[in-house]
Amino acid sequence: MSRFLPLALTAALAGVPPIQAQSWQAAGSLPTGGAARTHCRAVQVGAAVYILGGTPFPSASEGAVHVLYPSNGGFGTPQFPLEEALLWVGIAVDNRNRIIVFGGQGAGNVTGDDYEWTVTDGNNGGIAGRSSQAPDARFSVATNDANLVYSLGGGPGAAASTAQPNSARVERYDGVGNAWTVRAPMPSGRADAGACYDGQGHVLVAGGFDAVGVPTTQVLQYDEATDTWSDSSVPPLPVPLTGLALVLGADQRVYAIGGHDGTATQATSFVLDAAHTGWATGPVMAHARQHFGALLVSDDYIWVFGGEDDGGGTSSAERLFTPVCPEIVVQPTALAAFPDTSAGFVVRAVGAPPLVYQWRRNGVPLADGPTGSGSTVSGAHTEQLGVTRVGTGDLGSYDCVVSNGCGPTSSAAVALGLRAVPRPTGPFVAESRHPQGALSSYARAIDGTDIGGYGIFPHAVYNQISRPLRWPTVGGPAEDLTPPNSVGGAVLAVAGPVLAGWYWWPFTTSQGTAYYKQACIWNGGIAGHANIQLQGWDIGWINATDGQHHTGTLLQDETSFYSVAYYWPTVTRFPTPLTSAAGNATAMDGDRQFGNSGQRAQMWHRSVGTNFDLHPAGATTSYVLGARDGQQVGSIANGGVTQATLWTGSNASAVSLHPTGAASSIARAARAGYQVGSVGAPLRHAALWRGDAATVVDLHAYLAPDFTSSDAYGIDVAADGTIIVVGEGNNSTTGRVEALVWRGRVADFWQDADRVSLTTGGSVPMHLDASAAHAGATYIVLGSLSGSVPGTLITPSLRVPLNFDLYTSFFLQVPNALIVPSVGVLDGNGRADTTFVLPALPGNGPLLATHAYVLLSPALVPDYASHPLALTLDP
Repeated sequence: MSRFLPLALTAALAGVPPIQAQSWQAAGSLPTGGAARTHCRAVQVGAAVYILGGTPFPSASEGAVHVLYPSNGGFGTPQFPLEEALLWVGIAVDNRNRIIVFGGQGAGNVTGDDYEWTVTDGNNGGIAGRSSQAPDARFSVATNDANLVYSLGGGPGAAASTAQPNSARVERYDGVGNAWTVRAPMPSGRADAGACYDGQGHVLVAGGFDAVGVPTTQVLQYDEATDTWSDSSVPPLPVPLTGLALVLGADQRVYAIGGHDGTATQATSFVLDAAHTGWATGPVMAHARQHFGALLVSDDYIWVFGGEDDGGGTSSAERLFTPVCPEIVVQPTALAAFPDTSAGFVVRAVGAPPLVYQWRRNGVPLADGPTGSGSTVSGAHTEQLGVTRVGTGDLGSYDCVVSNGCGPTSSAAVALGLRAVPRPTGPFVAESRHPQGALSSYARAIDGTDIGGYGIFPHAVYNQISRPLRWPTVGGPAEDLTPPNSVGGAVLAVAGPVLAGWYWWPFTTSQGTAYYKQACIWNGGIAGHANIQLQGWDIGWINATDGQHHTGTLLQDETSFYSVAYYWPTVTRFPTPLTSAAGNATAMDGDRQFGNSGQRAQMWHRSVGTNFDLHPAGATTSYVLGARDGQQVGSIANGGVTQATLWTGSNASAVSLHPTGAASSIARAARAGYQVGSVGAPLRHAALWRGDAATVVDLHAYLAPDFTSSDAYGIDVAADGTIIVVGEGNNSTTGRVEALVWRGRVADFWQDADRVSLTTGGSVPMHLDASAAHAGATYIVLGSLSGSVPGTLITPSLRVPLNFDLYTSFFLQVPNALIVPSVGVLDGNGRADTTFVLPALPGNGPLLATHAYVLLSPALVPDYASHPLALTLDP
């Protein structure tokens, strides 16, 4: 009976899935004069690929050698052939980077010599030989990642029998020690099999003839760490193959190529996935071949050379690109976005181009454009995804599938959640915090109980100089933080007790003491001052801190033309660069840093090369100036106009904060869904936003008339809803710039419209939010047509901001009439919704109706009054 097992090949392959499109490319022919090039092996040293051994023999006593230079695709014939005309020769590159030749069998069962082969000398001396138990024919060769060379099995092949079986012998060569060592034998004999290292610590032996000469599908796996074999760890080949090649591709998948299936020589290939879970049908070669040379070359192509077929054989070469599979090197980060603003995710992958991106929500692919739930997606097929006008319909799990010719790789799936809606703000009270004796002053940052900034003071030597200042949030004079050995500095960032910025660092020159601006922090005050300037860099400053980590900018010296962005992972003088060229780091939020490079907004992840370009399409320049709570703010230039802009972690998430018709605008800080900056040019007005241009609040309106311009640089939002904004304004009366603080509250009462018609009537939804501290309290909504000042004192400690009149009496006598309901109970969050309902009424108008609500204690005593809310009743 034939030792080959006839196969119904189509049926055998019916359940094997195809891999993504790859195709073999013709790669010329070896210079054999048309003769078939069979039983050769291929290795690479430097830029050259050598094809050695096998037919055609140059003479009766010499073996063929050819050389390929993949860069130009040309084949040549070196001067020195192999020393003997042999088949089945073992060829490999050892751990001394030598081409070694061992084994092989020629006419009359002549066996081959063992030696190093070189281009210049041919046989360059002997190497240690394998043991006498290692067969000289049909053995497989594999080389691991340390260039240790394996000789695996061998024997009579199809002619094997119980009396003369194929061998299970395994030996390994170490060129450094010039010695072969015996390793654990294979579970059973193998000959004419394919073998390769799998890149994961294993040697695989696939197909071939088993111990008694029967073709097999089995794949054996050798674990180098334990010197053990398994015959079940890797799935079997889809069909039994002999004379095949087994090659690890650059994509970390193992390719079983060609061979004979018992009926015919094959041009097919099968591909084992990197996890070793199954074989897929691979691309088909143009030429069927067995007993051929095969090698993964440094160009990431698997090359095949020559081989036997079912006719006269071939000298042709083909190559197959094995693209490096996508690897996710920056994972997306979970985000809790603010409703009706935006959300952004980024991913970074490396691998063979082109890389194809597909973002998904809950496993469903996203497409650019409206989602149908009020939001809009952009960047669905790029590194950076943006979702604008985020709502509940956008909640879920987001991931990105990155694909190339190797296949798909999925990023981590991260959640998009929603934060509480930033509420409208009530009236602000503004005050100047200008320190005594200062020529000008600037408040630049706030956190908790501290405000940081600087003042310009007169100086006997330098005329005037900047000095670092800390103010208490509530009242009190500014504290000068100038270290004893310095003449000044500035605070630019605050986080808890830590203030950061720069100071004038003293050094001695031949003319006396001089100073450089150097990065520093103050932990709790002057006593906690620390210079954290990177040594070797003369100039620097910190722009942002979270109390433990910082980011800022360094200059080599005063003659430098560009700055470099840096990140301080700890409170030390050893920061890591974020840019390799010009850049400026201005903000940070969690483990991400923000700023600009080349006048383009950037996001980094703690080191060089991790940047994402946040520059929106169509902008000429862009800058991130502040970041907090998942939002980044700054400005872009568009059409020559500087425009305040909001991001949430990707360029596709950019949202304009620029008010319609404004000459310019800029946003400088963000917190709890609010953004602050300024609007206007040349005279700016400090401004506050809640996520889009329509929500802008003119903070300048709360300043005294003496202030001609103002700007906001920092914001803090306390747990009780108190909002504190810091910045500066130009006081025309004093002729100086003065540090300013605006103090207000998030609105506890607001409405969806500010006007309603008396003639036609209408309704206006109203919203109460007294915070969870008042959950379950009874509320009563009242009104006045006489305004809110001075209001009405209804208990010794509670003033309602309404002037009681007939309109007020109507609310008390006829509840739930104009406001439905006007009496009710707050929910568990201290909130309630109601509606002002106005029937069509005759009247001249306009009238200004003011409303406010009062909360009752459990003893039904009024103990809380809301802000007043004005509603215009038009004719």
